[in-house]
Amino acid sequence: MVFSGVNYFTERDLAGKTLFTGVSETADLQESLELALRLHPSVKRIFVINDHGISGRKVKDEIERLTPLFHGRAQIEFEDNTDLKHILKDVETLPPDTLIFYTFFYGDRQPQRMKTVTAFP
Repeated sequence: MVFSGVNYFTERDLAGKTLFTGVSETADLQESLELALRLHPSVKRIFVINDHGISGRKVKDEIERLTPLFHGRAQIEFEDNTDLKHILKDVETLPPDTLIFYTFFYGDRQPQRMKTVTAFP
């Protein structure tokens, strides 16, 4: 089996399996947050937009693990909503010293209605 784009995949995940290979996607979240704070030194709060899918949960776990490193520099807060309309409302109320850190948001829990278009009636 060959896989690609698996987030935060480790050698441990292959324990007991043979004939597997592929590419792991592992973002350097600590350096990304550090860079954001260097570029925006007035930031006091980081608002993380993240979905609840498998990759989103892994990224959230990693950011939560890093949170103590930013103590006293910026408060890290996670958006808990998975409804796009609510997220947009929450973003509108953020103070100016807040940085939005967008990670994963691939779905909205509210299904969107799509208009069916018939190409050939």
